[in-house]
Amino acid sequence: MNTLVHILFSVCFANIIAFFCEQASEIVRKEYDMKCKILRQLESKGEKTSKVDKTRATVKDLHSRIRVAIHRIDSISMRIEELRDKELQPQLEELIEGYVSVAFSCFIDYLFHADMHCLDNTINTRVNSIRKFISKFLFIVW
Repeated sequence: MNTLVHILFSVCFANIIAFFCEQASEIVRKEYDMKCKILRQLESKGEKTSKVDKTRATVKDLHSRIRVAIHRIDSISMRIEELRDKELQPQLEELIEGYVSVAFSCFIDYLFHADMHCLDNTINTRVNSIRKFISKFLFIVW
């Protein structure tokens, strides 16, 4: 059970990391789009080569960051799927199977005790009717 909690925690933590990576990459992507727009404007205006080269270098750096972020998110997603499929799923199935087994055992016990109670009532009823018959017979004989 402790391992199951550890796996659930790992999956949740990995999801949180993936979320923040996506948020960070979205910020970088917006900056990248803005710099691309500036680069196109600089190129269309015929600005100085140094200014265009500097902006182009910034765009390439942002593009590299985006690729790294995408790779990081993919790696985290693969790890989450691996944890879910190889570790979490089998343990959850085992846990559910155990609960079903316990519930079935409880149900069988309930049926057994209900049947025994019914049998007790039937036996008591028959014993009482036999007692009444015997007492009537003895009363008549005496």
